[in-house]
Amino acid sequence: MKIYVDTSALLRRYFREKESEEVVRLLQEPHIRMISGLVFVELASVFRRALHGRRISPKEHQVLAEAARKDLKHFRLLPAGEELFRQAALVADLTGLKSLDAIHLASARMAGADLVLTFDTEMALAAKVVGLKVKA
Repeated sequence: MKIYVDTSALLRRYFREKESEEVVRLLQEPHIRMISGLVFVELASVFRRALHGRRISPKEHQVLAEAARKDLKHFRLLPAGEELFRQAALVADLTGLKSLDAIHLASARMAGADLVLTFDTEMALAAKVVGLKVKA
């Protein structure tokens, strides 16, 4: 199965939430796990904001960033380019999603994802609108 994983789902690997165990279990199964390059930027941003908001220590920030770098090597990084942005514009127009979320869904669609793993309610609803199955 090809699973597209967005940042909201990946964050459950690094910050304990009620869905964390399920996400970890699902990502350990022998699926093709796919991500957009946006994930690198979004994770770095969340980790840095958590550090500045004093929710994590500098050492925890370092550990999280390193864990993410190692983890993401095991995901298929989907290509970006002109066609992706054209498709994302169509997704945004159809669903009203914000730009980066539209890029996530366009990436999933173009890669032929069987499932989108997200905990973003708005993205989950939009994924269904564009014909993608969702695990949220």
